[in-house]
Amino acid sequence: MRFHLIDKLISFTEWKEASALKNVTYGNPEFINENHYMDDTLLLESMFQCAAWLIVISSGQKLRPTIVTAEGYQIYEHASPGEQLIITITIEDYNAEYATIRGEVYKKDKLCVTLKNAILKLVDTWELEDPEITKKYIKYLTQKRGDVGI
Repeated sequence: MRFHLIDKLISFTEWKEASALKNVTYGNPEFINENHYMDDTLLLESMFQCAAWLIVISSGQKLRPTIVTAEGYQIYEHASPGEQLIITITIEDYNAEYATIRGEVYKKDKLCVTLKNAILKLVDTWELEDPEITKKYIKYLTQKRGDVGI
């Protein structure tokens, strides 16, 4: 199953950083655990998805990352339905094969999650996805409020 955890890319600078929004809802009940908050692994996945879209956009849809390592993942506060998360990702270093990132998740100004260091292997996307569908989704993720939909 393929699913998207990022609702909107707020801003990005190619090969440097990105910020994204995630609205936590009951719309996907499988994402909410028995304690009524978003599963912790999905918070980490949302950070990786933000990084993935940054890399896809930065590479002109030629590269997509796969996770190699993740270190320093710490949760300070859980996210419940009705809350909006701001995800920030920074690419610390990259080359033709790998990228190193760090990230944070916030609720308003409150830090909820940190990822100190992750290594991502960059793979060619030519066999992985349809470029036109990806282009449409990038447009959807980056459109400003009030813009006409795709």
